[in-house]
Amino acid sequence: MITAIDWAPKSNRIVTSSQDRNAYVWQEQPDLETGKLVWKPTLVLLRINRAATDVKWSPHEDKFAVSSGARYVTFYFKNAISLKVRPSVLLLYARLTPRTTGGYQNC
Repeated sequence: MITAIDWAPKSNRIVTSSQDRNAYVWQEQPDLETGKLVWKPTLVLLRINRAATDVKWSPHEDKFAVSSGARYVTFYFKNAISLKVRPSVLLLYARLTPRTTGGYQNC
């Protein structure tokens, strides 16, 4: 099941995350049979041990961040040589803190 979607307006790409611990980057490409533009996905193996819960593009649309049920945020970016998305070595620990209203918010 898809857990989050984010659109990059400048590059017209979509990134989705899901409970199966994967993400897809979607781009419009011409269909080989019809020539019409269709959305084609590229699988991104997230290498996380819990479901992906949210995904967001960076302002420059060259990387995206994925949060997981393990309360980590991982950054993925395009490698300038191979143009494959790969995880960075930087992991941020995301924790929840109680609000005064009794709910929780991301810090």
